[in-house]
Amino acid sequence: MQLIRNSSFLNTPSILNFDLSPISDGFLKIYVSGELAAQAADRRLFICLNGHNTGYKSFTLMNGDSSAGEWSNYGFYVGRNGWHLDSSFSLEFTLAVASSAQKITGNGLTTFAHGDDRILGYESHGFFTTKEAISNIQVLFDGGVASGQCAIYQIVH
Repeated sequence: MQLIRNSSFLNTPSILNFDLSPISDGFLKIYVSGELAAQAADRRLFICLNGHNTGYKSFTLMNGDSSAGEWSNYGFYVGRNGWHLDSSFSLEFTLAVASSAQKITGNGLTTFAHGDDRILGYESHGFFTTKEAISNIQVLFDGGVASGQCAIYQIVH
């Protein structure tokens, strides 16, 4: 794996917004960890490509102190905090890009640790319908603010 971008973020709803050299084939790994100040609400975490917030179909499977599944078309939906609580979180997400395909697919794992004894874990899956190369990746919450670190790797072959 080759590190292509890394950054820290402080008190922002947009964890990362990276412009990249266009990637039309291969795999990308996104790693994020941090602290979410949820501002007394449940906040969803998304990955959006090339500035688009439509054209996705994604879902999460949630386990932990609560169990359910949720869907979104806004972006790759990768999880959320619960009980309107602040949380520590981590994300690992893989994007598969093929110039011959009509969709970019992705899957990942996310953990939200709340207070002293509550946890939510997510398994996420989705696709984005496009034939565009990836030239921008945004990871963002739909509210609240977060601080932490992130890195994007390209798997080279």
